[in-house]
Amino acid sequence: MKKLMFAMALVLIGGAAFAASCAIPWFADSDVTGVGYPVSKDTFVGLVYVKSNADVPLVCTIAYYNPDGDFLGPFAPNNTFSIAPQSALSFRPTANDPTPAFGGVAGGQEAGQGLGVPNRPRSVGGAPIPGTTVVDTRPNGSITIGWEIPAGYDAEKGAKLIQGAVVGQARSGSAIVSYGYLMPPGL
Repeated sequence: MKKLMFAMALVLIGGAAFAASCAIPWFADSDVTGVGYPVSKDTFVGLVYVKSNADVPLVCTIAYYNPDGDFLGPFAPNNTFSIAPQSALSFRPTANDPTPAFGGVAGGQEAGQGLGVPNRPRSVGGAPIPGTTVVDTRPNGSITIGWEIPAGYDAEKGAKLIQGAVVGQARSGSAIVSYGYLMPPGL
């Protein structure tokens, strides 16, 4: 009973912090960079677009999972990125692919804020991913993005502060296949 009273008091005086998250159910992204969009080489590219609807900067956490449901990291403090108020970013989940303006090559897909999003951890040389017992070199999986709801936003509105989409494209010879979907709403 004391715990319940304490929790209620925190909510009433505004001392409780609430968090929200959204999921990217599936992505596939090779580590071939500088291929542009539409893809100019035989490979596949996945791009995640994330838009903040907050009036303040949002510090987000990111967690990657493989197709088997194993948590891959990254681990704190290397699992955060930020989104400026009312702005958007795009990132590739498995590759650093900067545009020319950010030290990359023509056909690069990441700029500014997107370069700050941590990539999906993968095994190197047959070793487990650091911090796990998982050996996984695949360039696909799912993602969870979480954030703390800023002061002034209730839980319902705070859960909707981030929206986004995932797009992908694969090329083999002259055949190109594209897909895209909206990220499910935050919880």
